[in-house]
Amino acid sequence: MLSRELVYTGLTRARRALHLAGSAELIAEALALHASRWSGLGRRLES
Repeated sequence: MLSRELVYTGLTRARRALHLAGSAELIAEALALHASRWSGLGRRLES
């Protein structure tokens, strides 16, 4: 699934150009979607 983080990774790793395939609506939806991650870091910092 396309997410904001995946687009950011592609953008920052692109050497010359970045080509996004898909409709503008699909890309806008991906940019609005944040991947949720669970590392437990917050819980460990509270301890």
